[in-house]
Amino acid sequence: MERDELLRMPSYWMAKVQNELYRQVDEYMRLKNMDRRQMAEYLGCSQREVAHLLKGESDLKLSKLIEVSLAMGKIPCVTFDDVEII
Repeated sequence: MERDELLRMPSYWMAKVQNELYRQVDEYMRLKNMDRRQMAEYLGCSQREVAHLLKGESDLKLSKLIEVSLAMGKIPCVTFDDVEII
């Protein structure tokens, strides 16, 4: 698969965002010495939702992504770059 093809695939970008979210949640849990139950309580969601986040199986709404980010003290940054420039 060509690079240009890959950059135009929604699944590529979804996986990229999911992987970064997983990394951020995992790091936050380690820093705060939290398990999945504690993280779920902290975020106000179920343990299942946290498990899905950590497995990359979550297709979060933008509002939930922002909520989770801010709860971890992170500011989500979204950019829109031209595919031809990347």
